[in-house]
Amino acid sequence: MSACTKVQTKKIENNLAGEELSTLNQNIDATGTLLGNSVDIDDLYSIAGDPGLDELLKPNRGAAYVYNRTTTGTVWTQRAILKNANGKANDNFGYVVTINGNYAAATTTDSIYVFKRSLGNFWVQTAAIVPPNLPSGCFCASSLDLYGDILVVGQPSREIGGNIQVGAVYIFKRVNERWNHQKTILSPNNQEGDRFGSSVAIHKNWIIIGSRGHHEASHGGKAYAYLQFVDNWLQQATLIPTDIQYLDNYGGSVDIWGEYVIVGADQETSNGSRKGSAYVFKRTGADWAQQAKLLSPDNLNNANFGRTVAINNSYAIVAADKWENASVYTFKRNGTSWPFFRSDDTPTPSSANFAWKIAMDSTRHYITGNIGSLSFGTNY
Repeated sequence: MSACTKVQTKKIENNLAGEELSTLNQNIDATGTLLGNSVDIDDLYSIAGDPGLDELLKPNRGAAYVYNRTTTGTVWTQRAILKNANGKANDNFGYVVTINGNYAAATTTDSIYVFKRSLGNFWVQTAAIVPPNLPSGCFCASSLDLYGDILVVGQPSREIGGNIQVGAVYIFKRVNERWNHQKTILSPNNQEGDRFGSSVAIHKNWIIIGSRGHHEASHGGKAYAYLQFVDNWLQQATLIPTDIQYLDNYGGSVDIWGEYVIVGADQETSNGSRKGSAYVFKRTGADWAQQAKLLSPDNLNNANFGRTVAINNSYAIVAADKWENASVYTFKRNGTSWPFFRSDDTPTPSSANFAWKIAMDSTRHYITGNIGSLSFGTNY
């Protein structure tokens, strides 16, 4: 693919039916492409990971692609292809990606790599990070987020005290282009199967950590809020709805914007078999309270609604696969309620991989990773 490939974003007006999203198919001359396995967006820039990209003698080396739009435009143009220095076979670079301001980060099977933008759209690797004091075995990050000079990394597979998949979250702070380890946060629940760090999100001085659990866990998932105090991060709240049940997968996806947090529970069953749901919490001072429970307007069983979520001040978007007919649902805040606004269906029929991952920024632009392609949209 040319480095100048463009995708046109269709403006989606205020209608409940929605319109087809613009889709970018990444036609790379390689096998096993997993473009869109992870995505992120920040105003004029977005990033998409492709951990399955093959190179000669380096299968699954991976890559990440950076896109840029003009200040007032809707066209996204590929500006850079990011790869880790000295990449090797099965690195799976780009398995998780994030972007904020002039910085982007991507993971491999054993490290986190940070890139900085300079001279327009020239991106340079500035750091390779490995969390300290890791137990023996592979470091596999499953979640990543970046805000300002803070990088948050989730490793839900970490073993603690002989217990498997308890999980941990690592926080790094940038000081003069060095990313110093600031803190390792361990699961407050501290039980096997917690999968603490399944999802992470940061905005300003708040971090939200999802702990979705699995069949070994004693809970249906949890989400934790951490507040920064100088150079420390302290648990400030545990966010759990009253109707969460065992194996609901609550905390499998989280996002935060300002005073609002959204948490996905794509296996939640209170309204039917694995229909799924998403919960919105609002902070008032130091107190967090559930403000809404979002449900799919299609009301389909096994829809996995809440598989991935994103939020800003006025909009929340939630993905569901709906038995190989995936959609992204938008909810628009009206006071203290979050009514359904519209849905965007998969541009590719019978594709359960549409909106495998989603991300949204403060300008209401969003990106969906579709495993093999990308879609861009705009909320109005």
